[in-house]
Amino acid sequence: MQIEFPFVGTVWRTDRAEAEGPATTRVDTAISWNIKGIRAPVLSFMATRMLRRYGALYDKRVAEMIQASARASV
Repeated sequence: MQIEFPFVGTVWRTDRAEAEGPATTRVDTAISWNIKGIRAPVLSFMATRMLRRYGALYDKRVAEMIQASARASV
């Protein structure tokens, strides 16, 4: 997915869900962005903090969806 974040611009996130057993799903996530210029270190720091907060909420929602889907298929 492509997300627009303040100060950073475009952020790219890729999630891959893979079954690891009959009742276990693994989700791998990769996030990247490209900030240039003299303010890049400060903006990257801010982006990291924002994305951790956003990512934790997103990961929780994905886990809930996977669990709901697993319960529905049983």
